[in-house]
Order: sequence, then C-alpha cells, then structure tokens
Amino acid sequence: MNHLTFLPYTTVQVSKESTYLGSAVLVKVENVFYVLTAAHVPFGEECEKYSEGLSSTLTYESEEIGKLTFIRELGDLEIYKTHDIVAIEVGARIQLASATLALSRSF
Repeated sequence: MNHLTFLPYTTVQVSKESTYLGSAVLVKVENVFYVLTAAHVPFGEECEKYSEGLSSTLTYESEEIGKLTFIRELGDLEIYKTHDIVAIEVGARIQLASATLALSRSF
C-alpha cells in the first residue's frame, strides 16, 4: 500500500475569503474530525489577529474531501500563544463507492 495516496485526504488548506493562510492536517479521533494547524496560520505570528469567532469565518478545504464544516474551536488564546497550535472540530462529507456518508459529531 502506498501511504502517499492518503495525503490528499489528510492535508487541508486554510483560507480567509480568497487569501490562502496556510496548511493543516485532518485527523479523526473516535469518529470526530479535527483540523490541526499552527496557531499563527489563522491568528498571525503572535496571535495578534485572534478574535472570538474568527475560526468560524475561515475556510477549511481538503483536496479529496472538499470543504469541511466548522463545528467548534478547541483551546484558548493562552494555549495558542504558548504552544502555537489550534484544533478545530469539523464535519466532513466523504464519498465512498457512490454513497455519501455525513461524518460529523452529533450534539
């Protein structure tokens, strides 16, 4: 098996409107999908662009899966500044053999 075939499913582009901000990785933990990226990607080098709700206005897109739906941001500004990481819970729609499975967390 060539593991490189998984890259288009796991890499995510993060954008604000038509401006590319950076890349992220898509991971699945217990049937929940998360976009993991450096906090400076959405929030700037020192998180100076951070504001409540900013993450929900960004676009998260996988080459193979397509647009991912924002659900919630995990963590807080202190974590982002200290560790330069942010996790965003997202919903994903994955095409499997002509059947669409809606994969997202239920509330």
